[in-house]
Amino acid sequence: MLERRIGKFYVSKELVNSEEMIIILRELKFIPYRGECLFYRGEFEYIGYSPLFESLKIGAETPTYRIIIHTKDEELKVEAEIIK
Repeated sequence: MLERRIGKFYVSKELVNSEEMIIILRELKFIPYRGECLFYRGEFEYIGYSPLFESLKIGAETPTYRIIIHTKDEELKVEAEIIK
């Protein structure tokens, strides 16, 4: 059974339409539960599972993460940092 490593993050609509988005989701090992376009913010909100997210207790509020992208030797490295 998967641990409750659930979180949410926001992505610009420009990034969603890029090839980097596929790499980012793969590096996060992200399993989406919900994706929603927030027109008023010009962003997409993703909620789902990633082993990089902190484990949550049942009933805990879903935290928001900042996705940090590093480029080294032309490879993308991805980290998730909790902000809420």
